[in-house]
Amino acid sequence: FVYSREKLLEEYFELLKSVVDCCALAMIIYSDFKVNIVLSLSCDLPEEEMNKIKTFLMSRVQGTSEKQQPKWNIIERGKGEKATESIMIKSFLSIPIIHQDALLGELALFSFDHDVFENNKKTLELLTGDFSTLLDLLLLYENNRLLSITDGLTKVYNHRHFHEVLENEWL
Repeated sequence: FVYSREKLLEEYFELLKSVVDCCALAMIIYSDFKVNIVLSLSCDLPEEEMNKIKTFLMSRVQGTSEKQQPKWNIIERGKGEKATESIMIKSFLSIPIIHQDALLGELALFSFDHDVFENNKKTLELLTGDFSTLLDLLLLYENNRLLSITDGLTKVYNHRHFHEVLENEWL
């Protein structure tokens, strides 16, 4: 049984939301040659606040990959829970995800309340430390999976990949 990146992030975000009250969670994942940004929203944010979050996340990504734009995945969990236009993000916390001295990514939490993260900062850091090990294993698995279906010299999909795709399409 192998976790997908999406499933792992979904369960981690649910765990974080049970620890701290936040309106948005974001995860920036740095992997070989690409940057992924996953943004999970608890409610419909005003467009101005959403733009602030996106600008902040893009500023964190600047300089990490030369010409490549990050891949965005926005998960909107709180459809129907409309935030009023007067609500603004008042606090945020950013925690690096480090495993064996390598920066794997960054966790960013945003809230409508002041100082909501202060009491939970240590807990969040511990959860992020545990998550970094799982994320590292998942990235290694994805890398090995990619190596097993591509030719090392040409980087073209190999015969194994052809048969896997054929089997999936045929069934």
